Amino acid sequence: MTGDGNTVHVVWEDARGGNRDIYYNRSFDGGASWLTAAVRLDHGPATAFATAPQIAGAGAQVNVVWVDDRNGLPDIYGTRSLDGGTMWLAADTRLDTDVPGAGGSIAPHIVA
Repeated sequence: MTGDGNTVHVVWEDARGGNRDIYYNRSFDGGASWLTAAVRLDHGPATAFATAPQIAGAGAQVNVVWVDDRNGLPDIYGTRSLDGGTMWLAADTRLDTDVPGAGGSIAPHIVA
């Protein structure tokens, strides 16, 4: 979870679709109310697991990273919003630089 003033941003892994995915929600009133529908951030296939999300924000920029096994072994993926969580990148980005699915990258951390 991260926040600035009354704005609170939160991410979590959720198995509502059968496998784990990364979801996001935000509050502009210190957590009293939230978006009516959480936003799925990972774009992996339905068979992939996305876990261990981390979030960091500064001003209107919100960054999220997570572990994702869509390529076999785990890789680190991320996405960002430049407008306080309203719009996110159309595609998430693989952040580790080895061969996709070859190395088993885990435990991402992020700071803004």
